Amino acid sequence: MVTTTNFEDWFSQNCPQTDMEFLSLYRAVQYGDNNEKYTVTVEDDCKYISSESSNLVLRLASSKAVYIFIKMLGQRAKVDDFEQWCNDTPKIFKASASAEEILQEVINYGLAGISGGRVAVRRLKSQVQVLADDNGLEDICSFATYNHPYTELAYPYDLNQYSQELAKRLVIRTYDDLNKGAY
Repeated sequence: MVTTTNFEDWFSQNCPQTDMEFLSLYRAVQYGDNNEKYTVTVEDDCKYISSESSNLVLRLASSKAVYIFIKMLGQRAKVDDFEQWCNDTPKIFKASASAEEILQEVINYGLAGISGGRVAVRRLKSQVQVLADDNGLEDICSFATYNHPYTELAYPYDLNQYSQELAKRLVIRTYDDLNKGAY
């Protein structure tokens, strides 16, 4: 692995291509959330960002470097208020994801989406609710689904952060944004 502090060099090999990749990279850098595409390690107050698709590792040596990197990421995403967009965009999981992974997303960010076939989505959202109940997380709600014209959507959410209607709207909007042109 080769380490660099040059953002442009790193982006030349690792630039996100989709909204979910931009969101995943933002969460990796800002919160240290490792995901299927980006991994973050912290050593000596530096963040090291690596990608599955490259052997180039980005070293962010200060909070100022993190701030500048996120600003550049927002420019590449072509989103006016990138950080607000990231904080308002729920992650959409496939129905093959684990209930534990989805519940952790709801605990961390207040909302998640699940997309797929009706039976699989409803089974998984029920597993999320059982897991939340078993762990005494009374404010997690994973009961509702929405029959989107192209998929079934579930939207587990934290009752302290979202109303059911807002959670549903955000998950539908995110799903539609992510699938522009696919249908």
